[in-house]
Amino acid sequence: MTPLSKETAPPESSADRTRKALFEKANGTNFDVVIIGAGISGARIYHELCQKGHRVLLFDRADFASGTSQTSGLMIWGGLLYLKDLDVKTVRGLCRARDELIERLPEKIRPQSLRYLPRRKDLRNRQLVRAGMILYWLLGSQRRRFPDSESTFPEQEFLKEELFGDSLTFEEAMLEISDCRFALEWILPHAGKENMALNYCEAESLTFDASDKRWRLDLRDRLRGEEAEVTAGIMINAAGVWTDELNLRLGTDSPYRHELSKGVYVSVKRPPTLQDILIFDTGRDDDTLTFAPWGPVAMCGPTETSVASIPDGFRVSPDDVRYLLGLANANLDTCYGSGDIVSLRCGIRPLGVRRGRSKVVHPLKLSRKHLVHHDPERNLVAVYGGKLTSCGSLAEQVCSLVSPQLPGRSGKRARELPSPMTESFPGLEEPVPSATWCRDHEHCHTLGDYLRRRTNIAQWVPRGGLGIHSENLEAIRNIARVFAPDEVAANASVDAYREQIRDNHDQVLTTV
Repeated sequence: MTPLSKETAPPESSADRTRKALFEKANGTNFDVVIIGAGISGARIYHELCQKGHRVLLFDRADFASGTSQTSGLMIWGGLLYLKDLDVKTVRGLCRARDELIERLPEKIRPQSLRYLPRRKDLRNRQLVRAGMILYWLLGSQRRRFPDSESTFPEQEFLKEELFGDSLTFEEAMLEISDCRFALEWILPHAGKENMALNYCEAESLTFDASDKRWRLDLRDRLRGEEAEVTAGIMINAAGVWTDELNLRLGTDSPYRHELSKGVYVSVKRPPTLQDILIFDTGRDDDTLTFAPWGPVAMCGPTETSVASIPDGFRVSPDDVRYLLGLANANLDTCYGSGDIVSLRCGIRPLGVRRGRSKVVHPLKLSRKHLVHHDPERNLVAVYGGKLTSCGSLAEQVCSLVSPQLPGRSGKRARELPSPMTESFPGLEEPVPSATWCRDHEHCHTLGDYLRRRTNIAQWVPRGGLGIHSENLEAIRNIARVFAPDEVAANASVDAYREQIRDNHDQVLTTV
């Protein structure tokens, strides 16, 4: 639910005509449930309700997974850090959720080793961490690899080896694909007569009719201006960091609210011997730094910074970059500078807390667990917090609240998604889904949608895919032509994208 980018919407194309037909189909439809917000929480809730046979509309005022769900660390983890507070119940639940995702989606989620690197002189801390890892393994029903201690490992090649003793390894899981695609693939299989998912769709009005206990929404297509009126028996607010703002519009009095924490990663070219995720102590607020392999890059981060406003949370500052490069260079036998940065990732973690809470603490002290508010009088549910790992348990909890209020329907299996057509892109060894395929089959409407969320081009190729010296400009222009029926619109889209890269990448790094 981020604002539209500066890209100019192209004149009507075949994809636009398809989109117009979707709004015409939605107009006048009575849905069982409307979900606002198509991040991982909204996407997984949509999937579960569709599976149960309910008639569901999911919509977002920006692209699918364009908020917090596109800025994660890609980890599916069982909550090791909760052991510091002896929160055994949460650890068990997250470990179970992690292992279920690995078994259910082996082509999308892989087991991933993490290597903790304690300082050579810190023997006591090393022993405590190892004991915690073994307890963690036991609480996870011993389903992951047993924690180990290793004195020799491939990543030593680029570490300041004199700083570290034996490494400690344990196993979690990591997305094979991007976090954006992880959310998208819970949505796409349910396109059909009963259900609908719309990106770039805004609710101009949201009213609850107490006489028949139904929600009435006036929707508008932000790309083309088409309009539709729909009704629904139940409203689900899954707007992520915008949940509190949306609650004001919905007129709900929730006992929860969000505190916001900005997380920044910088990505550099992946060292050839980096296989495991490396974890270093930062020496501040019990925080850690990870150096994680992802395709051709290594992600270094994240930061943890409280922010008061949503715009601040989506903006990388030079200080963020200096901080992360400083930590990396303090631990790695290298000297990364701003010129080594391939891409920047920045987003907000919405952390659910009680509304009356006033104590100020570091974001790491706040729980990542989800909270759910149910207002049965107004047929409304609002979700707070949450994470990739627990998206399934969140969806199950929401379904258990709303399904009894909905008409009984026969469950429906999600359809199998066809494999996308692929094409090459300069600087990438592996092919990517083609722009034409994404436009025609995956609700991809803009150049930014394609480069940032349908593919990893903007994350894996320097400067958002443009290249260090804009050597990929013509390749970017060819992609823009897919989304624009004429050369003028394509060029305008490319110019807007280049301006976005200058603002959000180049100008940040020039002052580092």
